[in-house]
Amino acid sequence: MSILSSIRSLLSTPCPVRICRVSRHFEIEVTCENVGRKRIVGLKLRANALDSPLDFVRPIQGYSPKAEIAPGYTRRLTWPWPNDADLNSPNDIDLRLEVWVDKVLFHDGTTWSDRGTRASRKLDG
Repeated sequence: MSILSSIRSLLSTPCPVRICRVSRHFEIEVTCENVGRKRIVGLKLRANALDSPLDFVRPIQGYSPKAEIAPGYTRRLTWPWPNDADLNSPNDIDLRLEVWVDKVLFHDGTTWSDRGTRASRKLDG
């Protein structure tokens, strides 16, 4: 296999995590399903705050839980809502939240990376 075909193969690998649900109250809650064949031992999630027409407002600090998820299983993950004046409160009705998987660490030490595609992007609600 040539280097170019190896790179194409890596770039076309779908995200091994499906974001099933995103919600926010006093924290950000994300339910993820491992749709791949390997056990996941870590994730790097990213999030953006969006206004009502879904325009970018600002990024929200990423979250990297040491979350183990076996193939075919789901896991609920939470992280604190950012404490700053720009985002008012997590219950702001005009604010939306988009979350995506940025990176995945598998039990065998290999990783999957989104490479900026936001392929797993999910909106709250």
